[in-house]
Amino acid sequence: MAKRFEPPIAGAGRAEVRRHGGTGLGLAISQRLVRYMQGEIGLDSRTGVGSTFWFTAVFGKQETQPPPVVLLYDLSEVAVLVVDDNPMGRRLTEAQLLGAGVMAAGVADMAAAVVELRQAQQRGRPYRAVFIDCQLPGEEAEVLIARLRQEPGLGDPLPLVMLSGQERTRIPRLKDAGAAAYLEKPLRQEALLRRLAVAIERHAERADGDGLAPRDPALRPASRHQPYRVLLAEDNPVNRLLAKALLQRGGYEVETVDNGQQAVEAVVHGHYDVVLMDVHMPEMDGIEATRRIRELDSQRRETPIVAMTANALEEDRQRCIAAGMNDYMAKPIDEAELLRILARWRESDLTLRAAS
Repeated sequence: MAKRFEPPIAGAGRAEVRRHGGTGLGLAISQRLVRYMQGEIGLDSRTGVGSTFWFTAVFGKQETQPPPVVLLYDLSEVAVLVVDDNPMGRRLTEAQLLGAGVMAAGVADMAAAVVELRQAQQRGRPYRAVFIDCQLPGEEAEVLIARLRQEPGLGDPLPLVMLSGQERTRIPRLKDAGAAAYLEKPLRQEALLRRLAVAIERHAERADGDGLAPRDPALRPASRHQPYRVLLAEDNPVNRLLAKALLQRGGYEVETVDNGQQAVEAVVHGHYDVVLMDVHMPEMDGIEATRRIRELDSQRRETPIVAMTANALEEDRQRCIAAGMNDYMAKPIDEAELLRILARWRESDLTLRAAS
């Protein structure tokens, strides 16, 4: 019997609430949302069979395409093989890679993957990475990863594993087999491409080989042979960990402190090419810490300081500049903007050194 939902009766007694497990507020909210979308919500229920919940809604056709994923690195010359026995999943992953210019191909099982990898190596166009679905039969994913790491003639591609939340228990075995990274399904294009780029860059850094070319020349990584030291002052541990990872990925040497007093002491006793200063910190905020640094009686008082703050108003920016900060960056941190700002100060520093 089909019926439509109606809002709960106001003032339902405690016994009524307890018997049904709630007040029905979520139901009322759902009904209102559906009505805003010019639709209806209801259920089809049969005793002893079950219930089907449904809703209708009216949506307009999207006139513009969603904004493209902004990548720091150029993946257009990267060849990737997708190994997935589910045809729909394989085609979806291929489409996400191809949409970003990656040269992607797909196969259904380990045997076909080995053949394709060997042929690509013989053609002189080896695959740089292999996305492997964790739901391949048996232990096929672990076996394939081990073969990629050990068997010559396959081009030594990086194995990246795609898995569901229920398969996370296999991560230690996959790492032992040689997996470079893993992605949790359902896959998002941005996460897929960023994980691919990070895996390639980390491998290139460890092997001292060629990495990916930055899309923007200003974002090229800092030289390993000419380290650029960054002091990161950030009290939030999650933000601190994220910013440190982004900086290290950009080739920067990073030290961290979690309040303004520690930032001042670090500048007094150490040498940094730039300071990333969170404005709001305990004990001493970034504004006061900047003033203290500018009052030092040594050359360290000239250290460039970049403000990091969630307050994006012009008056907040002016307050930072008035305190002696050289630049300003809004939070949450955008990787491209962070690297652009540092690249600008790095180039300025190199120009001054060349002129002196």
